[in-house]
Amino acid sequence: AGDNSNDAKLQSKNNQSNDGSSKTITPAESDASTGGSPTTTTDCKPKAEDPPTKPKRVTRAPGTRPPPEFVPSTHYCLTQAQIDKCAVACNEHFEKVMDTVKARSLYHELADGFDVMRERGRGRYDMELSAFETKEFSFLTDTKKAAWMPIIHKILGEDALLVHKGCFLSLPGSESQVYHQDGLHLNKKVHKPCHAVNVFIPLIDYEMSNGPTEFCLGTHYLGRENFVKEMVYTPCVTAGTPIIFDYRLGHRGLRNFSEVPRPVVYLTYSAVKSGKEFRDEVNFSRKRYKKLGEFVEKKLPRGERLKKRRKVNPASSSDSNQEQNASIGVGSVVVVESRMWPGCNKPGGVGRVTNIHLPEGSDEEGFVKKYDIAYVLGGKEDMVEEEYVSLSVDE
Repeated sequence: AGDNSNDAKLQSKNNQSNDGSSKTITPAESDASTGGSPTTTTDCKPKAEDPPTKPKRVTRAPGTRPPPEFVPSTHYCLTQAQIDKCAVACNEHFEKVMDTVKARSLYHELADGFDVMRERGRGRYDMELSAFETKEFSFLTDTKKAAWMPIIHKILGEDALLVHKGCFLSLPGSESQVYHQDGLHLNKKVHKPCHAVNVFIPLIDYEMSNGPTEFCLGTHYLGRENFVKEMVYTPCVTAGTPIIFDYRLGHRGLRNFSEVPRPVVYLTYSAVKSGKEFRDEVNFSRKRYKKLGEFVEKKLPRGERLKKRRKVNPASSSDSNQEQNASIGVGSVVVVESRMWPGCNKPGGVGRVTNIHLPEGSDEEGFVKKYDIAYVLGGKEDMVEEEYVSLSVDE
């Protein structure tokens, strides 16, 4: 990861109060641009350099130290094949959930969250993947095989357990999160050793443009939970490099300014004390969320479906389609396929053909007939494309 200590020192210098002491600020203030002195005058001539001034001494918040220089390790990382496998699983899961939401018109429910995916701020999704339960992903979930387990055991003990796992997906344009801590202290009077840790594994290289995770170092200590700008550190690691931190450490995901999604695998480990492990029933309780149920199979675009039918068996498919189209006439009883997706709310059903539209040049290959339908249960629909219309079994 690049060393941000120089930036942190510069930022801390710019945020001193008049008496030279540090002040605690909010993340919103952290985002505000500090600007800089102009280098030219109003007539566009170079500005004379200011006389040298004695640099101000940076005074940090009481009890804090400068962020250390972190050097990422190459011994505990995922391989490129493992990174690719996780990325495919995360993208497929997101697409399946969104396809199901669209097919069932569950947009309002999506705002409240489902058991397999919930929103953690605008454009940010926390997903629980069933694929991670399989042996294919044991390189993530096996507490003996996972590359970073020596560190986890050193912090939590040899009996540490994996209690949560999933993937965060930050879409392009997603906003910065509110500064937060995933978990509070188990004892609010005395600071206790770490009882749980998070492992974040980015599946693409972290850059400031794609919204990496910003940490406020030292905020896992009891009584020092507030955001302090001088202690901000944002590790920009390469894909597959685990970022391991105390469950109580303050952090937030930054805005994704890039044009690509930013997937991150997360794993939460807990220490076992007296035979009982810590479990976060607030962030990861499925009881709080509606069950999405079985995923809906994604439908191909209508043009692709027509091509697929013709490719399966060009001769027989063409003959059967021609026979069926020829047999559908005015007065025929047909079944119209349901078409429910964003911008289209047509449930279809059984109806009778009242008119047939043939476009000009109907001898051309791939022409599409359209039908006017009067539904048996009431209602009409005009210009229904032939791929959605089939003869009723009774016909």
